Amino acid sequence: MGAEGFPALGIARRTVDDGHATAAITDECELVFCGYAVFLDPPKASAGATIRDLAAAGIAVKVLTGDNEEVTRHVFAQIGVPVTGVLTGDALERLSDEALLG
Repeated sequence: MGAEGFPALGIARRTVDDGHATAAITDECELVFCGYAVFLDPPKASAGATIRDLAAAGIAVKVLTGDNEEVTRHVFAQIGVPVTGVLTGDALERLSDEALLG
């Protein structure tokens, strides 16, 4: 659904006892998948024009989003702004400190 612009969230559950006071990474084990929650979050009508105006004024626009690449590309297609490069979290983790500064 991401390619159609819909962010999706997988939902799972697990029963814990009443004494379970804090979250831990092991809480993500032995979960039962319940389904997906899919969201409709359309861009503002002015978003494309604003980004184009900034670019015309010589301002380089970089977008940081929590959405996955497919959702992001769909949104940018909707607002008529070309995507000229993508740096995913996986790629970002592999960059050296020097590359991050550049």
